[in-house]
Amino acid sequence: MPGLVDLVQPLLAAGQDILLAGLVGCTLMAGATAALQGKRLLRLQRRFLWGLLWLQLAFLFNGAYRMAEPTGWWPWLDAVRLTVLHTMFGTTVTLSALWSVSWLVAGWMMAGRRRSVPPADASAGRSPGHGVAVFFLLLLSYTRAATGHAADHGLFSLAAGVHAVHILAAGAWAGPVWVSRLLHPGWGDLTPSEASAQAHRLSRAATVAVPLLILTGLLDGWRTLGPAAHWGSTAYAWILLVKVGLMVLAIALGLRNRWFWMPRLAAGDSVAGHGFVRILAIEAFVLLGVMTLAGLLGQSMLPA
Repeated sequence: MPGLVDLVQPLLAAGQDILLAGLVGCTLMAGATAALQGKRLLRLQRRFLWGLLWLQLAFLFNGAYRMAEPTGWWPWLDAVRLTVLHTMFGTTVTLSALWSVSWLVAGWMMAGRRRSVPPADASAGRSPGHGVAVFFLLLLSYTRAATGHAADHGLFSLAAGVHAVHILAAGAWAGPVWVSRLLHPGWGDLTPSEASAQAHRLSRAATVAVPLLILTGLLDGWRTLGPAAHWGSTAYAWILLVKVGLMVLAIALGLRNRWFWMPRLAAGDSVAGHGFVRILAIEAFVLLGVMTLAGLLGQSMLPA
C-alpha cells in the first residue's frame, strides 16, 4: 500500500498541473472563435475546475496518508486534520482547494451577467468573468508552486514566486493547444479566417510563454541542482533531462507550424489547416508528457 501511495502522489500532482494549464488555456483562448466564446468554453472551464478540485482533495488525503500511514479511516481523517493545521503542504493544498471552490461559486454568481454581455464585448473575448479567471489563476498558480520544492524556502518567498510564474508560463503554452484541440479537434468547423486567427492566437501565446518558461526553468534548476555535489547520475536529473528533451521537440513542432503552415493558412490554402492540425496534435501529446514529468519532478527527492 505505501508503494502505491507513493506512486499516486506524483500522478495527482501532474494532473493538477495539466488541469491548471487547461484553465489558463480557456482564459487565453476565449473569443478566438464562436465556440471559444460561448457555452462550450464555459462548460470545458467548469470541467477543468471540478477536476482540479477533486485532484486537490485527493492530493491532500494521499499526502496525509504518506506522512502518517494510518491504520483506519478515523486515524486517516485525524492525519488529514493535522496535515492541514501543522504542515506547509496541508496549508497550501487547502488554500488551493479554497480558491477552486471560490472560483466555482463566483462563476455561478456571474452566470446571469454572462448572458447579458453585449455581442461586441463577447467577440472581444472579455466576459465579466475574465478578470475573475485571471485573479484565481494567479492564486492557484502560487499555492500550487508552494506545494513543491519551493516550499522549502517558505510560503512567501522568491522561489515560490518564480515557480508560480513557471507554472503559469507552462499553462500559457500547453493550455491553449489542448483547449483548441478539444473544442476544434480537426478544425473542420472553422472558416479559413477563423483557422488563421486561432493559429495566430496560439502562436502569440507560445511566443510569450516559452521564453518565460525557459528563464524560470533555469532559475528553478539553479535552485534545485546548484547546491547538489553529485546530481548528474540521479533519477531527478534523468527525469529533468527527458523533460527538457520533450520541450525541445515541442518547440520544434511549434516552429514548424509557425514558419511553414501559418503563412499558408493566412493565404487561404485549404490544405494548410490539415497540416497545422496534425502538427498541433503531436505537440499536444508531447506537452502532455512534459507536464506529467513536471509533476513527477515536483514530488521527487532532490539530489544531495
